[in-house]
Amino acid sequence: MDNKDGDLKNDSKLQELPLELLEGYFPTHFSEGKTTSIIKFNINTQRLLLKIFYNFTKITDDKIDSLINITLKGICEIYDADRCNIFRVSEDGTRMCRTYTWQQEGLGQDFHNLKYGEKETFLWGTNKLSNLETINIESLDEMPEEAAKEREIFKNCGIKSILSVPISCNDSLVGCIAFDSLRYERKWSKEIIAVLTILADIFGSAFKRKAQIEELEQLEKYYHTVFENTGLPAFIIGENMEVLQSSMNWEGIFGYSRKELEGKNWLECLPKEEIEKIKNYHYARREEHNDAPQKYTAHVIDKFGRVKDCLLNVSLIPGTKNSAVTVSDITQYNRIGRALKVTTAINTAQLHAENEQTLLENVCQKIVDIGRYRFAWIGYITSGEQQTMMPVAHAGFEDGYLSLLKINCKRMINFDDYYTPNQIGKPYVCRNIEKDSDFPPWKEEALKRGYKAFICIPLNLGGESERAILVKYSGDEDVFDKEEVTLIKETADDLVFGIKYLRNRIARAKTAEKLENSLQQKDSLLLEIVDALAASVEAKDPYTAGHQKRVGALAGAIAQKMELAPDDIKGIGIAGTIHDIGKIQIPGEILCKPSKLLHEEFNLIKTHSQAGYDIIKNIEFPYPVADVVLQHHERLDGSGYPQSLCGDEILLGAQIVAVADVVEAISSYRPYRPALGINKALEEIERLKGIQFDAQVVEACLSLFKDDGFQLFGDCKNK
Repeated sequence: MDNKDGDLKNDSKLQELPLELLEGYFPTHFSEGKTTSIIKFNINTQRLLLKIFYNFTKITDDKIDSLINITLKGICEIYDADRCNIFRVSEDGTRMCRTYTWQQEGLGQDFHNLKYGEKETFLWGTNKLSNLETINIESLDEMPEEAAKEREIFKNCGIKSILSVPISCNDSLVGCIAFDSLRYERKWSKEIIAVLTILADIFGSAFKRKAQIEELEQLEKYYHTVFENTGLPAFIIGENMEVLQSSMNWEGIFGYSRKELEGKNWLECLPKEEIEKIKNYHYARREEHNDAPQKYTAHVIDKFGRVKDCLLNVSLIPGTKNSAVTVSDITQYNRIGRALKVTTAINTAQLHAENEQTLLENVCQKIVDIGRYRFAWIGYITSGEQQTMMPVAHAGFEDGYLSLLKINCKRMINFDDYYTPNQIGKPYVCRNIEKDSDFPPWKEEALKRGYKAFICIPLNLGGESERAILVKYSGDEDVFDKEEVTLIKETADDLVFGIKYLRNRIARAKTAEKLENSLQQKDSLLLEIVDALAASVEAKDPYTAGHQKRVGALAGAIAQKMELAPDDIKGIGIAGTIHDIGKIQIPGEILCKPSKLLHEEFNLIKTHSQAGYDIIKNIEFPYPVADVVLQHHERLDGSGYPQSLCGDEILLGAQIVAVADVVEAISSYRPYRPALGINKALEEIERLKGIQFDAQVVEACLSLFKDDGFQLFGDCKNK
């Protein structure tokens, strides 16, 4: 047993055995302890088993079946056995089917279709083998009565004697190896039983490894399929950051072919400023205790030098130092998110702007800083036949570009096509300046400055003499898709609104300065402000035009019906007229959405109460108008917003405006439903009387309509 392979091959006694083909290569792994059972055999048997054992440890996977067949032949010839079979337990565990066989020529009949361990037919033998017992039958007549059916089958197959040894794996039956004697009844020696037992151990290990190999092959196919069909670029990196394997879809998104990426250092695909961070994550992940994130954002440079926003999902492959990585391109998602942030920032800026020039410069700066555009500018269009463009504000990388522009707006943009009575302009989009043959003559100057794409949005400030454009340049090509253009258009609409609002605000401020010493003038100014504020929301949301005026009128009438003080009546009426002023910060597509709002959209709508309070809190009204605006969605039972106030915590004026608001809203048309009528509205407030709405306020409102004939819609009859 200490002989090396070379000694075995050169042993003269071994060469006497008919085992020339056993000198191939046969893989599987066995514990060295297996060979200790090879004792008390003649020298040829010992060397034979060693040879078989050695070859099974070295053979390639595709030759296992051949080696088993050769082994069966050699064993049969050595021990003069008529036939040797190997049976395997079926997948469902109900029978054992013959998988390997060798038989002396001219002896008896073969039984290719014999299912040795079928429970119904071979119950006795199956039970013994399942208990890992050896079946040693020298004469079929020795078989017990419970094996009568099996005895009959064996006789019909010409079998005289049988020796069957179980093949097990992890103490479970997986098959058996059997000698059949067809010529005469035979006594099976201890030596033969020992040899078959050792072979059973060897075959069991071989079957186990073969099954493991097949399972691994299936797993490999499975994971390869998953790897290639995730829809996301995926790759595996080694401990030294080398890309070991990549999926095919990497090329479609990042430009690299599989051949170009595999073997490449992963760090070469990252910006310099992020390399250290990624390296730290990579090495920390391989330590026993680490807190390296599995998911994180990073920038990835594609084959063409474009930097993309990406979400990385990195996991260490168990038992290795390699990592599996999937990469999601979230560039467009982030761009849309930034466009939304730009809109919000501009809406905020226009509320606090001191003058128009500052507002325009601030808008351009936020477009560049938040939206990550390379350059942005705003130009006002001169009146007259030529309609040339005069830049008034810009931000970003300009480098003298504006001085080169000589824009004839009549030629560049046909404003008759780009403007509608609703002040909606049609943007002009160029997604790839280099490839656009219609781009103006200063294309080369644009490309020199890194401008890859641009969008121009008309701004209609009012009339032929009040036209402008907003222009954004991107450092990336193929941007400004439909969704982004829609958001940019919303930004432009908000800017137009903001400019008009600012102009109105400035005009109101000048008026207020002139009229501050006169109470009558002050009251007039307040009404002007109220009307302007109410008009601001109506301009933003045309579907609810007149809503605030009607709520103000009804709220004032309810207050009068309740016999409140004249100043209180006036103040409550003003609060009702501007109660929705905070909606100027809500995107128009949400305000006018013709379908049910999403949860996030409704939460945004709910911010208008606080926003309205913030807008008017510093205006000196002869009544706590700002507090009423803040509380007009509060309810007696605490179910309202934004502060969930209850009962007496809510101002009486806010409770009056709340009832008026609900009555008008239910009665009027909305984009998401038709008008439900006054009667439906009155039924609703009566149903919630004392629960959400103050009982006295509700009774006063009901009396207005039922007793006094109050008309919510002017000359129209209430329905």
